[in-house]
Amino acid sequence: MVKVLKVPSVDLSTATGQIFEEIRTWRLNHGEKITKEDLAWYYDALEQEKKDYEKFLEDNPTIREMLVAVAQGKTDEERADAEKKVRKESSDLGPMPVYGSGEFWAWCRRRKEIRLAEEAAIIAAGGTVPVKKTKKKT
Repeated sequence: MVKVLKVPSVDLSTATGQIFEEIRTWRLNHGEKITKEDLAWYYDALEQEKKDYEKFLEDNPTIREMLVAVAQGKTDEERADAEKKVRKESSDLGPMPVYGSGEFWAWCRRRKEIRLAEEAAIIAAGGTVPVKKTKKKT
């Protein structure tokens, strides 16, 4: 099981922080105080960024694993091994390797395993899978 990164509780986007700083500066220059609405917007924006970041990491397990490996100070070889392990566990195949190489055929087998597993899940849920057409020999 891959350990999920905890999202830091700081401003993930410098853009959100810069926008809030511009609002704060404008209000101070015009003799106004920062309103509750300004603060509410800022905290909502930060919360939305955290949710987006968590969703991104959930949808991209190889990137998540890479970030974990970098944070743990792993070497490039250890990081690559961890990414391969995640790819085997998930349906993320990565880019197609060079045709004819051993990695290419392993990639094809894995793609077929994933397809068959998806079709089995559809059938188990009561759905139907289109039947493959066979070519007639002439």
